[in-house]
Amino acid sequence: MTVLNNPTNSESTNVGQSISQVPKTRKAIENWLVSHIAEMLDINPDKLDSDTPFDDYGLDSVAAVGLTGDLADWLGYEVDATLLYDSQQ
Repeated sequence: MTVLNNPTNSESTNVGQSISQVPKTRKAIENWLVSHIAEMLDINPDKLDSDTPFDDYGLDSVAAVGLTGDLADWLGYEVDATLLYDSQQ
C-alpha cells in the first residue's frame, strides 16, 4: 500500500500555516491511507498490512478513484487515480 517514493521529512506547522500547506510525511500519508481503507472495509486498521497490494483487499477501481480524490483533498493537490495500483509494480 506504499504509494510515495519521495516523502518530505517535516510534520511541523508554522503559526498561521494552513493545514493544506503542512508537508505530509510518507508515514502520515500511509497512516491516512490505512485509516481510510480500514473505514471503507469496516475493519480495524491494525488488520491491514501496508505491504499488501491495494487490490488484494477487494476494493475496485471506483473505490480507488474515491480514495485518491479524498487523498488529494487532504494533501491539497491533485493525485492520479491510478497511483494506488501503479505503486505496487
